[in-house]
Amino acid sequence: MKSPLKIWLCAWLCTAGWPASIIADQITNARLALDQPVHTIALQPDGKVVIGGDFTVVAGAARGHVARLNADGTTDFTFLNNLAGANASVYSTVLAADGKLLIAGLFRSVNGFPQVGLARLNTNGFLDMSFNAVTGSAPFAVQADGKLPVGTALLSGDGIHDSLFRLNVNGTRDTNWPVAVVNGTISAIVQQTDGKIIIGGTASVNGTPRQGLARLNTNGVVDATFLNGMSGVPGLINCITLQPDGKVLVGGYFFFADGVNRTRIARLNTDGSLDTTFQNGMAGADGEVEAIVLQPDGKVLMGGYFRSINNTPRLGIARLNTDGSVDDSFQNGMAGADLPIVLALALQPDGKIIIGGAFTAINGAPRYYIARLNPDGTVDNSFQNGGRPLLSDASIQSNHFQFQITGQSNQQIIVEASTNLSNWLPLATNTLSSGTLPFTDATPANFRMRFYRARAQ
Repeated sequence: MKSPLKIWLCAWLCTAGWPASIIADQITNARLALDQPVHTIALQPDGKVVIGGDFTVVAGAARGHVARLNADGTTDFTFLNNLAGANASVYSTVLAADGKLLIAGLFRSVNGFPQVGLARLNTNGFLDMSFNAVTGSAPFAVQADGKLPVGTALLSGDGIHDSLFRLNVNGTRDTNWPVAVVNGTISAIVQQTDGKIIIGGTASVNGTPRQGLARLNTNGVVDATFLNGMSGVPGLINCITLQPDGKVLVGGYFFFADGVNRTRIARLNTDGSLDTTFQNGMAGADGEVEAIVLQPDGKVLMGGYFRSINNTPRLGIARLNTDGSVDDSFQNGMAGADLPIVLALALQPDGKIIIGGAFTAINGAPRYYIARLNPDGTVDNSFQNGGRPLLSDASIQSNHFQFQITGQSNQQIIVEASTNLSNWLPLATNTLSSGTLPFTDATPANFRMRFYRARAQ
């Protein structure tokens, strides 16, 4: 009896110079992946993606807790190349107006220079030596004038408290802005369009009760018109997002907002009172919410540790309608994150969504700690596949080899075949019209073994 034919599909990795079999797709993806979770994502205007987190390796190259990816997810080797990066985790990344990158986290040095918790990098990843922050690990915001409201722990007469103060553009403290003593742990900072600052993680600010969050005027004084006499949001606030109408979306680990049941996500009116039109009577998230991003259409993207939203299965990533109900057009029936831990979200101008966290697969596709989703929640195969074609779903139909080619839409693909991995025969040149192309080898499947590779033109 004749031995069964074996198909070995391979995507040729031009930079590595060797093929990877379809049986080892996870190994292929791992070579393009990170070694530890992503905590923060920032998008550049040119489409490049800056990430920070626990990782020290990206696509086999050393990257100390911060890296920049090209638009297809490959490593941008013009950034931080041969530099040490941060010596510990990066939890915040914010792009300044001049393109420089501000990072905050647990580090005590960057590129070998002492930098405790806050640093600024030039566009090539070199440390900006003109910036010398006077603070440690801190969440922060960047004002239009380049100044930075920063929260951090400081020692005062009666113990350690979190404090909010403002830095000048060069990192020195702005002495014209008073230091706010916070009873609590500052966990998030955002700036309104009118310049006022909202901070999360408070129990009181300068002795004024403000449960969960507070708003400060432009002079750094507590805004008495926000949460005045209200019970606030007792619990942990991880993320704050502002709507264009001034309403405030908050996520974290809490069960009440302004005295009304709200499970881990809520929307507040401009005075801090609960917006009862959002999540009204709904179950909320069954796990902690870590990130919220508002879409231009008003829908709400959220990531976290949850497995369901409003009792609807959603593993780590979900989208809500403007009233807080689950958007069934996103991630519906999909597997979501294998470890439902999504820590960071970023929305591209084309509607695609970059997510970071502690997962190793999204919707069953291997993705190590970062992935890009299409607007419906499906995995964008043109990202973190290195922009290179991926072959899958091998079969024999009517005595012909068949398989699927996945890559970037409008990418031109050359398919080649071999029987010995040495001599390759060009079979066809095709353009991926929608990112996926079924391919059938016109040659009858009479070979005992046949190898295929697909490469971008």
